[in-house]
Amino acid sequence: MDIDLIENSVMFIAAVAGLLACLFRYIDTPKRGWLYMTGFFLAHFLSDYYWIIYVLVLRTNPDVSALMAYFGWNLGYILLLLAVWNMRPPGSERYFHPLMLLPIPLNIWQFLIYLPYGGIANNLWEGITLTAVSCLCLQALLYYHKNKKAGVHFPHIQLLVLLFVATEYAMWTSSCFYWPYTDIHVYYFFAIVNYILMLFFAWAIGKDYEAEGLKYHEKSVDEMKFQMLLQIIAVMIFLGGGAGGYSLAVWM
Repeated sequence: MDIDLIENSVMFIAAVAGLLACLFRYIDTPKRGWLYMTGFFLAHFLSDYYWIIYVLVLRTNPDVSALMAYFGWNLGYILLLLAVWNMRPPGSERYFHPLMLLPIPLNIWQFLIYLPYGGIANNLWEGITLTAVSCLCLQALLYYHKNKKAGVHFPHIQLLVLLFVATEYAMWTSSCFYWPYTDIHVYYFFAIVNYILMLFFAWAIGKDYEAEGLKYHEKSVDEMKFQMLLQIIAVMIFLGGGAGGYSLAVWM
């Protein structure tokens, strides 16, 4: 199987798994963190699905600057920004440390690298939104480092999102260069790590809410069976809809 198809399949599976995990956590306990992250995964899923169907049908990657290719991911970055903004540790909102501005010069340098490989508008959108996300994540982590002895809880979701953004940039930057010393392009290593990190977003949000005092109600056996049934139905809908979309694309 082609390495691109494997990578795209893992990306798609991670988006579906993350979407279902956050969606059912939100249904069980309606908190904004899970709502924003459900929107993030849904938007990510749209671009992932478009990308993998395009590759399966046309046997080539879409134009990296095409609106349909990146619309979902670019929308998802805004929802990711809302999630880390909403889930900052209490008291960190006005905290400032010079290190939290580190992503700005780094991303300006990376923006100059990406310019020959994609549209300016697309690169600006992704660069600005993910720079803002990185700064917010660093703000929460630096605030925790300064105040951990005062009982501030560790910002799990901010750490995971910061690592996610770092691997996104590592993927994009490595794809701009030729790597002659490995049979598999470095891009794929960063991509797999990126998708694995996505799988832990729901867990990280739960850890942060628990640290802030959220308590979950005990579920009965019938409730657990019903939720499992809903999850199975949701998976079948995604798989059936995905197969139907692929068949339609082949027919067209």
